[in-house]
Amino acid sequence: GLNMLIKVEDNGIGMNSAKLDEIVQSLYKGEDNGKNIGLRNVYRRLNLFYAERSLFQIESIPFEKTSVTIQIPMSLIRKQEETIGHV
Repeated sequence: GLNMLIKVEDNGIGMNSAKLDEIVQSLYKGEDNGKNIGLRNVYRRLNLFYAERSLFQIESIPFEKTSVTIQIPMSLIRKQEETIGHV
């Protein structure tokens, strides 16, 4: 089926794989260390609405860029809209 794809990318300093792993692990574990709050909120919300059927991916190349990719099946988005519409 069709997917909605959202990709946000910067041209900042990026980060090394150890720092990236640390961020990803904190998302999966749900640790609240006061850092990466925005990313964690997005990740939690995706999990809440779409569980494992959505994709949330962070990639980084040191001194080049960092990108976040989110992918959600359109069928799930439509289902969500129908549910909200019938409240």
